[in-house]
Amino acid sequence: MRVPLGIKRLIDFKNRRALRARLDEEIAFHMEELVAENLRRGMTADAARIAAQRKLGNRTLTQEAYRDQAGIPRVEEIWRDVVLAARSLRRRPGYAASMIGLLGLGLAATLTVYVLTEAMLRRDLAVPRPDELHLIANVEGDPAMFSRATLERLGESLGPGRLIAYGGDTRVTTQRSNQPAQHASAQLVAGSAFSAMEISPAAGRLLSPGDDRIGAGAPVLVASFAWAQREYGSETAAVGQAIRVNQVPLQIVGVLPESFGGFEAVDRVDLFMPTALQSQLSMFSNASEFASDDRDNDPDWNRENRIRWLETLVRVPRGQAAEAVMLALQVAVRPDIEDLIAQLDSPTEREELRRLTWQVNPAPGGYSHSRNAFGATGRMLTGLVVSLLLLTCANLSGIMLVRTLSRHREMGVRMSLGAGRWRTCRLALVEALLCGGLGAGLGVLLAMWMVPSAAGLLTPGVDLRLEIVGWSQGGLLLLVAVGSSFLCALAPAWWISRLQPLVALNGAMGGGSLPQRLGRVLVAVQLALAVMLVAVSLSLGQEISAVLNRDPGFARTEVLTSTFSPRAVGYSDETAPILYERLRQTVGALPGVERVGLASSGILAGSRSRSTIFPRDPGLESRAGDYQQDSVDPDYLPAVGLRLLQGRWIESTDDADAPRVAMVTRAFAQALWGTTEVLGKRFGFDYEASDQDMTVIGLVGDAGINRARDAVTEVFFVPVKQSGWDLHFMAVRVSRDAAAVRRMVVDALAEVEPGLVFSRWQTLGERREGNLRREIASSRLAAIIAGLALLLATFGVGGSLAHLVTLRQRELAVRAALGASPRRLMKGVLGDGIRLGIWGALGGSALVGLIAMGVPVVGWWDAVPSAVTGAIAVSAGMVAALLGGWLPARRAARIDPQRMLKAD
Repeated sequence: MRVPLGIKRLIDFKNRRALRARLDEEIAFHMEELVAENLRRGMTADAARIAAQRKLGNRTLTQEAYRDQAGIPRVEEIWRDVVLAARSLRRRPGYAASMIGLLGLGLAATLTVYVLTEAMLRRDLAVPRPDELHLIANVEGDPAMFSRATLERLGESLGPGRLIAYGGDTRVTTQRSNQPAQHASAQLVAGSAFSAMEISPAAGRLLSPGDDRIGAGAPVLVASFAWAQREYGSETAAVGQAIRVNQVPLQIVGVLPESFGGFEAVDRVDLFMPTALQSQLSMFSNASEFASDDRDNDPDWNRENRIRWLETLVRVPRGQAAEAVMLALQVAVRPDIEDLIAQLDSPTEREELRRLTWQVNPAPGGYSHSRNAFGATGRMLTGLVVSLLLLTCANLSGIMLVRTLSRHREMGVRMSLGAGRWRTCRLALVEALLCGGLGAGLGVLLAMWMVPSAAGLLTPGVDLRLEIVGWSQGGLLLLVAVGSSFLCALAPAWWISRLQPLVALNGAMGGGSLPQRLGRVLVAVQLALAVMLVAVSLSLGQEISAVLNRDPGFARTEVLTSTFSPRAVGYSDETAPILYERLRQTVGALPGVERVGLASSGILAGSRSRSTIFPRDPGLESRAGDYQQDSVDPDYLPAVGLRLLQGRWIESTDDADAPRVAMVTRAFAQALWGTTEVLGKRFGFDYEASDQDMTVIGLVGDAGINRARDAVTEVFFVPVKQSGWDLHFMAVRVSRDAAAVRRMVVDALAEVEPGLVFSRWQTLGERREGNLRREIASSRLAAIIAGLALLLATFGVGGSLAHLVTLRQRELAVRAALGASPRRLMKGVLGDGIRLGIWGALGGSALVGLIAMGVPVVGWWDAVPSAVTGAIAVSAGMVAALLGGWLPARRAARIDPQRMLKAD
């Protein structure tokens, strides 16, 4: 049987040492035979050996020809190049350390950003076939909400195992035995949701349709793996345990697998209960409610078709079109839509309901608000890292070019001895690849420290599954390392390809002024990128500073705030007012407390409520729309420090028996009426005027209530006694140091209401900083990267000018001998640095201008650099150029002409 040539070469390559030894023995045997024959002919010993060698031929060429036939010569050549490159790097440890260290830092930053963005933006749900999951969304792409009746009809139409319905996650109060109450995140889930997700429990069982019967919901829950481990030590120990959730006794029947933390790949939930328990657990998550005068809404949302509160994922099997889901949804939702239309008086609203539509979008990772909020941050970080990596490659390419120029004689000798240009260029490429491989290893080690730190800064409170070492991470790291190595070796390889051996052997580097020009271009590119990064970093910092220093419209350091949930500890609409009054009296009696106010949503608490509002002034019908509202007690608005511009505050006499009133912000007044002269104006929730309309009694200044970056919020405030809403936000106005009062407030509330769990007490200023935590962290990372960029650019200028001084040292010595002062020589080198700085500044200004214009190629940033920011960044680039040129300039000034000319 004939062995294929490829397999034979592999076998020979494996046994190459033995084969070469046999060849050497064979050559030696023939040599001795020829020598013996020549001796028999009467030749002398020396003449016999010389004649034998002449007849036998070039032994080295024979060995090389044999190696080419018996093995894999390309692999052996590359291996020899690797050995040569390793020896070369070992002889120059400083150069090797700088190459490996800088590449390792750039690759670590790249891997860190990739791991974070992959976990936040591209992570799929840990379920079988996540690509089949689709989200039913509204026209804006946000999750659409439906009543339970609609989804039951849709589930029957689609068939079993297709529909995954769940409510929004919310905070609940949990208590085990006699232990203190604490908060947990919880979610109501349809009984068939987990089976449709096709996941298996880590322990116990999961929820079933039998647990989720309306009016007969089973008192059970399923816990997440992390929560079970944290509370009970293991998943098996948690199963069967009894626990009170919002004062309702439930039993843990199962624990989810560790990889599944909820219906969103980013945000994690602790507990999952059947949707049938919604009313018992008093869990009121995000919902769209409709009410009419002739029929109150059922408090059990499972029975009320006018409350849309369940979000939906649908499995669309591969090969099937998502349009079929849309057709089934239109049929399933029609009864609810017709019910609403029959109760609406507004023809416009009826027509809008008839035109209501949805979309079915692929959602292998579910839908996450944290993921969407991280999008801009992820794009910014990607841009920063790409810029830093390009700058690093430009810097290292310049270093490699300088080193290769200094080895021109070595390169000339190699070419003279028969090494081809490609072989000589390949040495530079292999050296760069070797540094890239070692840099990748260093990058992995650095990333193991950088990834958790960056995640803590940029994604606070999000439990991410950060996989640093995996197939995708390894593939990306390999790709970036190889690409960076090629970029670093590009300039040296280009110069080697132009080198003439005779010129190099005569001591000249060849190429004329092109190598120096190329080195200058690389330095200018580094400076341009550094200027751009500095401008972006300054812009982000200025934007955040402007937000923090801007008047938010409320007091910042004098107001302590926290959130709580009365329903979570069993308070009803009838008993909650007693709780509110007890909280006011308890906290208000503490020394240093001026006012205690309560609100339904509050400021920067992540909660908001919106309703459709109609102005009663004729001709303003087009201004009707959804506006934000908050229910407050009489002391809340003065307590948080909103400024009264017109009218009066809400008073205790504004109760259920008094005419309905409201206070509005300036932005709300402008949006609804187009003026701030609004005292006495009326508006309401109904299309037609009614006795439920509200009269404006006061105008307050604008405030950034929802986000710290918002300067204004269009919102109106109504008295809690007229709205009947739950109050969840407490604001305590203090007259002394807030930190001293905070401890007293916590202790007093723990004593009077031990079962009521409050969130962390913060001043409104601390809430603003916490709301900007991700932006602040991004700005700091941008500043660090900009500093590294300037440092690299400084080194690049220094290395380039130092090489220039080395090339021109004879010229500088001649100038010094002819009378040029050291100061003049220094000015000449510094002038070269200034010219490099000018070119870099021009390039950086162009990049900053492109960013300011929003060019998509570099449109990674939210902050837009201003002219002042650009000028500061350009100045920083010029300073870096001067600093980089200082040491080479001093070296030029210290050249001794006598010693240099004598050496010639």
